[in-house]
This record gives sequence, structure tokens and C-alpha cells, in this order.
Amino acid sequence: MPFRHVPPEQFDVDLLKLMQAAYDVACKKLGIDSASDPRSAKLANIIIELAVNGERQLITQQAVERGRTVLGGKDSYSPHSSGLSARFSGDKP
Repeated sequence: MPFRHVPPEQFDVDLLKLMQAAYDVACKKLGIDSASDPRSAKLANIIIELAVNGERQLITQQAVERGRTVLGGKDSYSPHSSGLSARFSGDKP
């Protein structure tokens, strides 16, 4: 769990669950292996920062966007990364 070093009194249990879910989704979307990729710790820190600043509703979306910017990841579900946009637009991939 990437948030085990967070003091228990810093966030309530529901927020920690939300942060973990955001982390899991962001890792998947950014192609980060949470067990071995060194970027995973940076992603966890991004999510902690978002939570500290009061983000709740869009924490997953914000984590993915910041991760893409800060970590250089790209959304693995993007039509551009799979060539889908080229196939649908009539262009060659």
C-alpha cells in the first residue's frame, strides 16, 4: 500500500480508500507497475498532495493528469496510443 507511511491521523479511512482507488486507476492508466516502477512513489506523493489540498471528487482524474505531466506517463487507454484514432479517421496508423 503506497500510503502506509502516512500518519493515521492525517486522513480518515474513507479518504485513504479513495486515495488508494485513485492510485490504482492512475497506475493502470499511466502504465505504471506499482510494485517495481520508481514513478509509483511519485504518483503516491501527487495523490497525497491532492488530498491535502482538499481534492476529493476529481482526485483520480487530477492524479492521472498530473502524473502524465510530471512523470511523463501517457494514458494507456488513449485512442492515440492504440492507433484507434488513425483507423477511425481514415489515416494510416
